[in-house]
Amino acid sequence: MYSTHRESGMTAISMLLVFVMVGAVALMAIKIIPVYTEHFTVRSALESLQAESLIGRKSLSEIRKAFLRRMEVNYISTVKKEHVKVERQGSTTIVRVSYEVRIPLMGNLDAIVSFNDTVELAAN
Repeated sequence: MYSTHRESGMTAISMLLVFVMVGAVALMAIKIIPVYTEHFTVRSALESLQAESLIGRKSLSEIRKAFLRRMEVNYISTVKKEHVKVERQGSTTIVRVSYEVRIPLMGNLDAIVSFNDTVELAAN
């Protein structure tokens, strides 16, 4: 006797494909999440620079050094001196941090993440 009820469910090949896709997503997350946590540290260093009293009255090189010192303290190696631009526009000082991080995923496949943050410092 044959049953009219067909088997349903995933085959071994479809299970393998699901595991490969989940593994690829997990691998990308493992490699990309640290870049974003490092960026949150850069962002908080910019905000702490903004919260510092009388920072806007310092020279541009002193402001750059203060920010780069915060990068050293937090062990941030992706932000270099050339990524930080400090300029004055009237009574405000603008600090811009623009940098890219290249993340090797697998083989010759890379992910590039770009960050561009700006903070204004008042001369109070």
